Amino acid sequence: MRYFIGKDGKQLGPFSDEQVRAKLASGEVNYDDLGWHEGMAEWKPLRTLFAPSSPQPFTPPATGASFPAFNPGAATEAQEFVPALAGRGSRLGAYLLDQMFVLILVMPGLWQLFQPFMKDLEAGRTPTPEELIAQLAPVLPLLIIPVLAFVIVQIVLLVKRGQTVGKMLLGVRIVKLDGSAAGFVSVILMRSLLPALIGGIPMVGGFFSLINVLLIFREDRRCIHDLMAGTIVVEA
Repeated sequence: MRYFIGKDGKQLGPFSDEQVRAKLASGEVNYDDLGWHEGMAEWKPLRTLFAPSSPQPFTPPATGASFPAFNPGAATEAQEFVPALAGRGSRLGAYLLDQMFVLILVMPGLWQLFQPFMKDLEAGRTPTPEELIAQLAPVLPLLIIPVLAFVIVQIVLLVKRGQTVGKMLLGVRIVKLDGSAAGFVSVILMRSLLPALIGGIPMVGGFFSLINVLLIFREDRRCIHDLMAGTIVVEA
């Protein structure tokens, strides 16, 4: 569970249970400061959330003192972002789901495209290049438009939420190393487009793509595209 602390009119956190207890023990915060965690209707003194090991004198807050409304996005200088890393299986599953959605979207077009091809194959004849172009032309909108629409949706989700459709379904997202939103430059240009361009370079690209995938086994599970973009994939 992650806790936020209201102290001197500022919101600090999030902190783990152990971190809050350590701050109480060191005197960095006291039991009369306010605390909040997800599910609570309002802030409460830390003494009600973390019972002190010995009686503590109560220090009433100064007259007129107030604490901020809960804002999980508020910046804090007191706590470094400690991510809950997304599992390797979740990341692979999200990628496969995204590819599956693309395949589903182009299936009608592929089906229509292969119908005349299969008839020619059964008849034992090979269509001419002109016939192939004539067969492909009316099917192109069925292949291009759904994929283009899906790509636009993916870009919007990545910029706004740090998630693709697959990542949303599996509960993972992309953030900067400090936990803030990654944004267009990091998540689209640096994390997606640039690695794709490098991957397309003859000979070098294949080696790059292989190393990029294998770096998922690092302790922080950051692939090359994460290192280039300054991002990390965490639980949503």
